[in-house]
Amino acid sequence: MRDNSSGNAHPAILTADLDSGTLARLDATSPNVNIEDSMSYASGDGLLFQYSDPRLHALDSLTPDELQIPWEDPDAFLYPVAGIPGSDSAVVARSLNSPVETLQQYWHVPLRDPGARRLIVQAFGSMTGALAMKPDGRRLLYGSAPLASTHSFVHEVSTEDGASFGTIGPPGGIDRLREFEYLGMDGDVLVSTNDPITYDRVSIIRRDQRQVLVPLATDLNYYGWVYRASDAEGTGVAFSVALVPGTGRLRPFLSDVNLPGVSWPLGSAISDDEDVFVQGALGPPLN
Repeated sequence: MRDNSSGNAHPAILTADLDSGTLARLDATSPNVNIEDSMSYASGDGLLFQYSDPRLHALDSLTPDELQIPWEDPDAFLYPVAGIPGSDSAVVARSLNSPVETLQQYWHVPLRDPGARRLIVQAFGSMTGALAMKPDGRRLLYGSAPLASTHSFVHEVSTEDGASFGTIGPPGGIDRLREFEYLGMDGDVLVSTNDPITYDRVSIIRRDQRQVLVPLATDLNYYGWVYRASDAEGTGVAFSVALVPGTGRLRPFLSDVNLPGVSWPLGSAISDDEDVFVQGALGPPLN
């Protein structure tokens, strides 16, 4: 929030006690620093965030009146990228710049024991910054792309020790890759790509066919950005697409990953001047 008590509005961090209904200000907050990114960790018991300086900051429900700095590295840029489900840890990206090339790393950082952090993976300049966490928190996917290539590679590694499980997708990489994510707990992966002409496409990579892209919603030709969400079991994918070029109107559909060539429209008839964006896909909660 912004505090105007001094006459000049500046950012402030407040913690709220839901039992007493009181607010407390963290006096360690610098009036000249903005929070840029934040993410929860430890099953929602903490908040990890980045100021506009390269240090990591954290709030912990165990010590709600204390602003923590779990990791400070004057030679690198640090920022949180994903919480690890079922743990009090997060994946933190670390970037070290040099006149020659940039070293990019992902670290497993226990926020309540930051000294026990360990390196997951590193590469010089090829990581794309895209990352997906498996729902059980034991594996993650990250992307890399050779310089001046339209093909990207999706790598799977252990979040515990960085052990590699290889790449997924065609051996030569995935052409014009946009996004990727795990579908449910079994290890299937949903990827979206840019068609060389005008379309965006969504495909599935099965856990037992790691090099094969299975196109989803092949009965539709759609245009522009695809807004999508998957249910918790990883069997249904809802998406909003523009079916007619130039209209910009979005319509919602649902596809079953077990019947990838068929799409079902969602909802009743929609007037020509309405857009529908998929916000989420419902399904049984994860245990």
